[in-house]
Amino acid sequence: AQGGTATGLGDMSANARYMLVGNGLRGASVGADVRFPTGRAEDLLGAGQATGRFLGIGSWEEGHLAVNVNGGFGVGGLSREVFWGAATTLSPNSR
Repeated sequence: AQGGTATGLGDMSANARYMLVGNGLRGASVGADVRFPTGRAEDLLGAGQATGRFLGIGSWEEGHLAVNVNGGFGVGGLSREVFWGAATTLSPNSR
């Protein structure tokens, strides 16, 4: 068995989103996340490499129903990734 502790600053990230078309209830957006290797990988406080993720986001809301989808890809770091997701919300109240 092993044990240990580490204290310090982990990797820092910055993200941005931009709405291409739409309003508050429906639209399409693009986004990016960048993670900077500021944490020490030797202490398991960070990955040790810069990474980036780029994504597209779509949302539609009408009354009690909302549908959201997103997908994109990630580069750098320990592996490459392709991701997607979707969610549907049905609310008993329109607010």
